[in-house]
Amino acid sequence: MVKFLAVLLLLAGAFGAGYYLGQRPVGTLQRTVAELQQSLKDVSRNVLDTTLGIERDLRKRQGLVDAKSRLVQSLPWKPPRRESNPIPQPIPSGTWPDRCGR
Repeated sequence: MVKFLAVLLLLAGAFGAGYYLGQRPVGTLQRTVAELQQSLKDVSRNVLDTTLGIERDLRKRQGLVDAKSRLVQSLPWKPPRRESNPIPQPIPSGTWPDRCGR
């Protein structure tokens, strides 16, 4: 039933669009198509420019990462590492975890 209603709605939409476009003068329709083609060309050009810009940025970042890697490898000493996870200290007996089980 749902498929039938969907097909019926699509047919009605196609008929309505054809009827609407058929009522318009031919010159208006040709101008609309020309404007649509021009806007499509503009969007395509913008997408291409954006893609090339992203690729350039990626290459610049990769160059910076490579330069940093070469710099770190050329250092005669290693910088001290900070210990992010110190060794946990044992909990003294008689504190709250021992009393929870009682």
